Amino acid sequence: MLKKQRPQKPAVSLHAMVFTRDGKVYKEQEDLPRSQSEADAWAVDRFMESLKRRYSIHLQAVRQNDEPGDVVCQAASGELIKIQVVEALDLLCRQLQERRDTYAQALADPSSGVLSLFNGCELTLTDQGTRPTLPPLKRTSGAVVFEEIRSRLQGFAQELRTLETGRIYVRKWTVGQQKVKVSVLCKYHAPVCSDVSGSLRWGGGRVFDDLHEEEGFFIRKAVRRKLAKYAKPQEEFWLLVYGADLPPFSIEDDQRATRHLLDNAEHPFDKVWFLYPVIGSRGSDVRLVWEAGTREQA
Repeated sequence: MLKKQRPQKPAVSLHAMVFTRDGKVYKEQEDLPRSQSEADAWAVDRFMESLKRRYSIHLQAVRQNDEPGDVVCQAASGELIKIQVVEALDLLCRQLQERRDTYAQALADPSSGVLSLFNGCELTLTDQGTRPTLPPLKRTSGAVVFEEIRSRLQGFAQELRTLETGRIYVRKWTVGQQKVKVSVLCKYHAPVCSDVSGSLRWGGGRVFDDLHEEEGFFIRKAVRRKLAKYAKPQEEFWLLVYGADLPPFSIEDDQRATRHLLDNAEHPFDKVWFLYPVIGSRGSDVRLVWEAGTREQA
């Protein structure tokens, strides 16, 4: 019997603007692994690099998947440290990205008949970036919303035939029973009747209106999932939390809430770290969130 493969994670990328000495500016992008095991291994590598840079702690991985740790490392002193890895997820952010990807792929598919109507155009669709989100495309409600968007785009394409090229046009719609707000920006480069192929993407951000509530404490939620799962091993036992799609401006409050949780719960961890990944060799932001023997002051 074939082993069932776990579905891939939504695509997540790190971005950075680079300013060179000669005045040039360009954008760097690094795509994170799409499987959970590869993403966790990637996070451990970044963690060890960042520990060396910020804390002068030199670790070397010696074994993988040695429960209760995902990886066993050896310090320069020879001490063994087991590290359990968990990803702090902004589930709404991931859901938004997954819906945008599936709708964009379906609209760009030749069978939808949409993109061929927009020759000479760059189409960018965006949504409201919060709940309610677009319904899953595989559900009946999603199929209904997709057909509504497709119909509106077809009408927009007909309207473009009467408009001037070389301009940008924006249309805003509300779709579906949940009234999701969708905007379309069209860069109209050449007549739609031309043979210049068009392009379509679905972008958008995430409205952070829940950061100081339970819903917005992503690090604490990740730690809570791991508190009662493991017995204390003989070795030093660390928990590494990482999150690539967390808003940097929310991390301080999240860390305080996490320390309070760890101070008042039974768990096997000696240290809890948080890694905020940064692209390339610039060194990711690694923070010691909690350490045994210390306690958050009231």
